[in-house]
Amino acid sequence: MKRWANWADSEPELERESQPKQTLKAAQLKFSTESQRLQYLASLQSLAEQAAAAVDELQTVQEKSAKLTATELKNELKSAAFGAGIDNENQLTESNIKSSDGEATTRKNLCGDTTASEKAQTIAAFIYCVCAGEQTDGGGNAKYCENTKVDNNNPGTGLTGVETATKDLISKCPDSSQKEISSAELLTLAAQFQAKIKTKNQGTYFGTFTANDCGGVSSSGVCVYYKATTKAEQKAARDIPWLQSIKQVATKVQQQQAARHRINGLRRLMAAIKGEAFNLKQEL
Repeated sequence: MKRWANWADSEPELERESQPKQTLKAAQLKFSTESQRLQYLASLQSLAEQAAAAVDELQTVQEKSAKLTATELKNELKSAAFGAGIDNENQLTESNIKSSDGEATTRKNLCGDTTASEKAQTIAAFIYCVCAGEQTDGGGNAKYCENTKVDNNNPGTGLTGVETATKDLISKCPDSSQKEISSAELLTLAAQFQAKIKTKNQGTYFGTFTANDCGGVSSSGVCVYYKATTKAEQKAARDIPWLQSIKQVATKVQQQQAARHRINGLRRLMAAIKGEAFNLKQEL
């Protein structure tokens, strides 16, 4: 019924043309006999069906594609990096780091130990856990990940100064790029991270782990640790929230790219059908 409605809508469009019957003339639709006209209409039926199907699919693909906006995808990546509603590292505070990462209250609580899995859910929290030693680790001067970071003079018994240390570490990262990122690039980054995950004593960790916990000192660990003795704990170690978000965004980017390709293909198909329809009378 939708196709018949589209065809019916086309008739008044033809009537409103600036030059009367312009389209009909271009298609040379003037017949010497009624038999010739009926033969043309019969031949045109298949092309009309193809065109209607292409228009229906184009509308569907465009509607679905419109829901996957660049803003939405960027917001998902920002949430993975910093937490929901936080646009960049400059907005990080001790309070919102805690609220974005399971309401953690101590270093061990945030980063994990052998008795309980970590609460870190964002990339920012992972950066802190893996790259910032605490006060007693060489006077806060131990270097992980980056040699020019500032000393972290805060104890692991709380999370005081977590935002300062995290912002400093992020400032050492390469500047962000303005180029469009592909789903393949996102999935490659995710795979590179997963390749660095290690296991030890029924636990899974990322970073440097020696024993007991990720308390921020070399004698124990500067890391993110997942206790993995049960199936639920093992699943949590696989389904790291920010990593899952990146994979989901990659899938959506892939869908968007596929939709763009399909839209272009449908437009080319419709142009070809139009050309064939205009030349149909000459072929009879």
